[in-house]
Amino acid sequence: GVHAPDLDLAAEVLHLPADGGSRTLVLRNLGSGALELAGAQGEGLDLWFSGSSIPPGGSAELRIDHGGGAASRTVCIASNDPDMPVQYLEAATDGGNQTLLGQEAPGFTLEGLDGEEYSLSAQLGNPVVLVYFATW
Repeated sequence: GVHAPDLDLAAEVLHLPADGGSRTLVLRNLGSGALELAGAQGEGLDLWFSGSSIPPGGSAELRIDHGGGAASRTVCIASNDPDMPVQYLEAATDGGNQTLLGQEAPGFTLEGLDGEEYSLSAQLGNPVVLVYFATW
């Protein structure tokens, strides 16, 4: 019966572009009370919230600007979440060769167990789930 906020970062690592730029992280309030964002800090990074208060079930964005070059930083986010008032997120450069969350996946073709080839481009508009496993 306690109404409390619950901050969800939805990621543990945020990949930054090696040549500089910005990334946006969606912060969600999974709790039943209003979430107040007290601040964010990360050495060598410019950080700001799209709003300082998130209603239950709502979200806000944290924008992270990076000047470029190799970086591995810890971002600290403070809120009134009673279980975790301070949460940490690793922010690191991606080397420019990774597809990031929210970006379009690169095209690829895989062979199924039935020997048929499946192309990502042929699945446009449909959900795609990739399951990897090994049998050795």
